[in-house]
Amino acid sequence: IFTKSTSSVCGPDNAVAHPSPASSKMDYEGELGVVIGVGGKDIPKEDAGKHVFGYTIVNDLTARDVQKAHQQWFLGKSFDGFSPIGPCIIPKAELSGGAADPRALSIVTRVNGEVRQTGSTSDMIRDVGDLVECISSCVTLRPGGVLV
Repeated sequence: IFTKSTSSVCGPDNAVAHPSPASSKMDYEGELGVVIGVGGKDIPKEDAGKHVFGYTIVNDLTARDVQKAHQQWFLGKSFDGFSPIGPCIIPKAELSGGAADPRALSIVTRVNGEVRQTGSTSDMIRDVGDLVECISSCVTLRPGGVLV
């Protein structure tokens, strides 16, 4: 579980500026974004679906050298524009009969139009219910928030 600054969020087609000279090593990862529809705190896994509005795609960029130099994740993941999101949100009702935990969705990451990564939500370490339960045990989830 990582946090990112809100200034890292940008649109899916925005150009991402290389944060030079602060970093010379950028990585990217396509991730499932879980969009919260109903806020809450201390949400049990079995109730997670009541709080999920839908899903989107997020390009999780990281400046690995900054991460290593500071020995934590936040700064390396929080440069302006380091979280391109979208272009759309798919309501959970449109997936597998409204499943709160989508499985076997394809995620493709492109850099300048070239496919660099392919994956599936079936490879996620934690399912959506676990994420909602874990994060909401510490942080109040708000409508419109995105868990990555």
